[in-house]
Amino acid sequence: MTLLRVFTFGPDWGLPTVGPFALKLLAWLRLAGIPYEQTVEENPRKGPKGKNPWIELDGERIGDSEIIIDLLTRRYGVNLDEGLTAEQMSLGHAWRRTFEEHFHQVLEWELMLHPVGAVWLRRRLGLQMPSLIASPVFLMLQSHFRLHLYARGIARHAPEVIAEKGRADLNAIAAFLGDRPFLLGERPTFRRYGRVRVARSHGLLADGDAGGVPCEIAGEPSGLLRTNAQTLL
Repeated sequence: MTLLRVFTFGPDWGLPTVGPFALKLLAWLRLAGIPYEQTVEENPRKGPKGKNPWIELDGERIGDSEIIIDLLTRRYGVNLDEGLTAEQMSLGHAWRRTFEEHFHQVLEWELMLHPVGAVWLRRRLGLQMPSLIASPVFLMLQSHFRLHLYARGIARHAPEVIAEKGRADLNAIAAFLGDRPFLLGERPTFRRYGRVRVARSHGLLADGDAGGVPCEIAGEPSGLLRTNAQTLL
């Protein structure tokens, strides 16, 4: 079998990578039974789309976790959504968009612009490069994400409003999950991976454990989602 290389951000918080979309991809690969080699690359600009993660397969670099999963689904004949109804597929799509497009903005704001998240970012950069370089890189990243998240809308709000928006997403999916082990059906499917990966990385941030980042939206729903995802990685 051709070697599949997966490029991700490095590990932290007890996870193999800090990137939520890379977590989604790694979890999908594990469940699909597709062997891969994970390569840590902290500079997303090296990827074909300038973001993380990406893969290298047959000498070709391919970016975007959703595009990658669609490609590998066809190539290896794997369909983790088999058996789902059209209604379940639609529901999964809506949840995935909620967490990958809206909730992810909250995650980025708390990691990059929240004062406690900024402490974590400084520490992480300090482990990757000399302090003389880490400080200007930190300021550059903060400036980039401040403009980016303002343009997308989330950074136009006060911190407490941003926290409430993120908490509303978590409360909604926690209420929908209830006591069920999986979001759709009786087994894990691709349609549930996007939002659980994003939520799980954020849920671990909310714990405030050693090396973690206590965030504004910490609370029980986040813990419920984290518990629900424990068996996937």
